[in-house]
Amino acid sequence: AGDDAHLPRARAVKRALQICTALITRHRKQVDKALRRLCSAAGRLVHTGASAMQAAEPEADESAVALVERHMSLSFDLLARALETGAGWRLL
Repeated sequence: AGDDAHLPRARAVKRALQICTALITRHRKQVDKALRRLCSAAGRLVHTGASAMQAAEPEADESAVALVERHMSLSFDLLARALETGAGWRLL
């Protein structure tokens, strides 16, 4: 029941990462101003996810671990898309 309470938030994070990745891909000129904040947020998500994975109990719920891994994967995708832009390359 505790994991179910976090499911809507997890879905929102997943969708937000997908939207931001699509924005970087399709609307580069408009996103350049927010690129620093987007990359910073994605980096924090990766760091938080890595910390959570290290601190996880061996008996941790597999679905929760998979969710963290998915968020980390989407965050890396966002950073990779940012690196494809000139401004993102200079930033990172």
